[in-house]
This record gives sequence, C-alpha cells and structure tokens, in this order.
Amino acid sequence: MVAILCFNSLRYAQYLYKYTAVLNRNNIAYEVIFWQRENEELPTDFKFKCYQKRLDTFQPFYKKIFGFLGYVSYLKKQIKKGKYSHLIVLTSQTAVPLCFVLKKYKNKFIYDYRDITYENLGFYKKIVNKLISLSYFTAVSSLGFLKNFDKSDKVIVAHNSRDIKSEIVKKTKSDKIRVTFWGMVRQVEFNKKICDLFANDDRFVLAYHGGGFYKELEQHVKENNYNNITFTGEYNLDDIKQFCKDTDILLNLYDNDKRQQPAMTVKYYDSVRFAIPSVVNDNSYMAQKVKENNIGFVINPDDKNCLDKLYSEYNALDKKEFLLSVQKVLDKIKSDDEIFEKEVVKFCSK
Repeated sequence: MVAILCFNSLRYAQYLYKYTAVLNRNNIAYEVIFWQRENEELPTDFKFKCYQKRLDTFQPFYKKIFGFLGYVSYLKKQIKKGKYSHLIVLTSQTAVPLCFVLKKYKNKFIYDYRDITYENLGFYKKIVNKLISLSYFTAVSSLGFLKNFDKSDKVIVAHNSRDIKSEIVKKTKSDKIRVTFWGMVRQVEFNKKICDLFANDDRFVLAYHGGGFYKELEQHVKENNYNNITFTGEYNLDDIKQFCKDTDILLNLYDNDKRQQPAMTVKYYDSVRFAIPSVVNDNSYMAQKVKENNIGFVINPDDKNCLDKLYSEYNALDKKEFLLSVQKVLDKIKSDDEIFEKEVVKFCSK
C-alpha cells in the first residue's frame, strides 16, 4: 500500500488531492497520514490516519516546535507499523525530518517539493539535494525552484492545479475595473502597500476574499478611510465562481522575497482556468510566465505610475488573443499532467 505523508491540515494541502485523484483513477490502494491541527471535518472519501493536536497554523514556529516534534515521532511510528511499499512525501517540512527513514525507501518514495523553506542553511540544502537523489522522482510546483537544486534528471512538474479545465464565468457589468484577491492573506506589510497603491483611485475597486491575516489589513484600510477596498474573510472553494462574476483582474501580487520570487501560486492557475487576466509582480518567476504566455499584466508596485500602466494595458487587452493564449497554457498544463500521472502510476507499480 502507498502512504501519502502530509505535514499540514487538509484544508491547507490542496496539492494532496492531485495525488489522490491519480491513485483513485487507477485503483491504487493508499492511505493518507496528516496532522489535524484545526477543528476540521475528517475525510470520508479515503483511508487516513491523523495526528490530533490542535494548533494555530499562523502562530510563530517556536510555538509550534513541540507539536512538530510530536508529529514527526507519530509519522515514524506509523511508517514502521504500516510497512508501506511506497511513500509520497508532501513538502520539505515532512521530508527533511524523515531523511533517515527515507534512506530505507530509496527509489520507493516521491518527494513533492512545494516551497522554499530553509535552503539558505547549507546543511538543509544538502539534505534536500540528497532527498532528490534518493527519490523515485521529485515533483516541483515551479521550475523556478530548480536554481536551488543540484542538477537532476529526477525532477518533473506537478502543477498547482488538478484536472484543470476551462470554466469561463459570465461577468456582471461595472464602470470600474474590479481587482480581486482570493486565498490566504499573508505578507501583511506588502499588502498594506498594495492597499495604499489602490486607495481611493476611482478607476479601481479592490476586494480581498480569504482568511489568514486579513483583519490586520482590514484595520489598516479602515484607519486610512480607503473607500474602494473591501474584505469578506474566509470562504468555501465553491464561492470562487461567484467571485469571478465580479472580477476583471485577479490580484496575484506578492512581495519578491526568497520564498515567493520563484513560486507559482494557485491563483496563476485560477487565472487560466477562469480566463481572467492576473496582475503579478515584476522580477518574479510568475512574471516571466505571464509575459511568456501573454495572459496578464506585470507591474512594479514601487513605481508610482504602475496603476496608470495597468489601467492602459487592461483597456487595450485583446480578449480574443487573450483567450487563445489561455487555451495554449491549458493545453500545456494538461500535457504536463498526463506525464505526471504516468510517472505516479509507474512508481506505484515498481
């Protein structure tokens, strides 16, 4: 049996379902081991084991250390007890602490690399490279991460999407350009800067949908009397289509720190899925892909004239050309997903 090892609560591990979808389609037996940190409903559609210790995901790491050590111990016991034939290890937070266990699973585990973590530490980067070499293959959500690895022929793309297809939603009408963010609100100081940028610009309205640190951001907006920015808090995934009706540009702006600069976000794929142009930060890997594929706008938030640029480019957008570009990206994602599925199935048969 295959075990999928997950560090997070399931609500923050949507990439897990990329694997379960493949295993379900191919009738491959598996179970998921995860950390139930929050009061979430337990799954009913697959076998699982969970480490039940409540924890606020957004508190500082030093406050989570004992829970983290407890979960690592739990994982080791379950792997030993389960005697699994294959492992799918999601994220470095799971893989690195299990590096000695994974040595025993050489070429019998998939390492799913999702985000940059502590690769600035030499010993940690060395472990990551070793895990890649020991894995059957390493799945990366962004080829922008490759600059952090030793060169390897074991790396394939696992896009931050699953079973993606075109889902164009008819929009409501508006006399303003509606810029919308959905997802987990992070990078609060950077988002304050984004709110300051759009503040009271009567060409735009800005909406934030999602949990995380949105309360702090909302307070900033209230204190400054910004009248064109709204917040709705947490939402269900089914709500996204409703958001699309009132969205002209998808806000996919992040600060270019070491972790974010090479990453590909889920919203990049939402932009393609719903055929909504996104706006991304210049000098990021996503900016490179948006330019290359002609599916959105690239701005530098530090440029005081960047909204003039965004306004002009949006109004000059050729919608037919945009839809053709989106379809090309969809076709490439589907092709990559087919390769990914074949490799997962092949891995499970070894």
